[in-house]
Order: sequence, then structure tokens, then C-alpha cells
Amino acid sequence: MNNKVEIVGFAEDLFLEKPTVLCQNGIMTDLGTLGGKYSDATGINDKGQIVGCATTSDGNSHAFLWQNGVMNDIGNLGPDASRIKAINNNGQIVRCFRFPNEEVNHACLCDLSKILENPAPEDINGDMVVNVKDVILAATHFNTISSGNNYDIKCDLNDDGYINMIDIMMIVEKFNHTY
Repeated sequence: MNNKVEIVGFAEDLFLEKPTVLCQNGIMTDLGTLGGKYSDATGINDKGQIVGCATTSDGNSHAFLWQNGVMNDIGNLGPDASRIKAINNNGQIVRCFRFPNEEVNHACLCDLSKILENPAPEDINGDMVVNVKDVILAATHFNTISSGNNYDIKCDLNDDGYINMIDIMMIVEKFNHTY
């Protein structure tokens, strides 16, 4: 809920589809999905920007930013179970995520405009810093062919179809760079 008493979330219909909704002055508005059957708004700021996650037509879960009447696909922002939980009036978001094969949730504060304007391909896990975790993610996919898997695509930084030492060196070149 924001200071204008606008409330966001999701509503389940009879077909078990869960579209994102915005409730203003007692009126519920369906904000849609990214082509799938599910979306969930988790935050709204006083500017009316809404964030959350939604499924695409192929069933993948992506983050979204809804503003000016349009739901924008931000994509998968990194590690498994990556979700945007809140947005403030400065456009900063709170992301919660889990690294592959971990059960611990992590959180970070990110500037949404930096994600939208200048995505950092070397920041594979999406924590806004290039560090050893990005190297480890690339190393776990070393010598694999880039496929439809999100991490395979993210790890293939030079887009040659393979995750190899060139990709790892590209990460190392940006090591400790913060976005």
C-alpha cells in the first residue's frame, strides 16, 4: 500500500488464474500478466509504479514494472527465485533471491533505473556487484553449450554459444565493479 491508499496484490479467479490487481477507491483493476496465468504485485510507490513477478507464456517467472498503464517485462534478475518485493519513491527496489542449490534467501537494495538502462552482463547473479559468486556461477556452467537455460545464456557473455574461459575472463575484468 502506498500513501495514496492504493493497494496491490493478486486475485484468484474461478480458473485458478492469478492476475495482478490494483485497488483504488474500492475499485479493483486487473493489471494483467506477461502472457502466463500468474502475476503478483508486491510493491507500489506514491508515483503509482508497481513491481512484482509474473509468468510468461512459456511458464518462466520474470520481474515486472507496471507504470503508465503498461506492464514492462524486466526479465529474470539473476538467481533462482528472484523476486522484487518493494519499490520506493526514488525508484529503488528490494530484491529477494536465492542462489542455485541454496535454501537461504538473500536481499539487496538496487536502483531500478540502473537495471533498466544499463544492465551489467557480468553481474550474472544480479546482486549489483561483480564478485566471486558470478565467477562461480559461470564456472558451474563451464564447457556447456549456451541453451535456453537462463544461466547458460547469462554465462555466455560473448554470445559464441559456449561457456568457456573467455566468458570467465570477461567477469574477472569487471571484478569488484559495483552497479
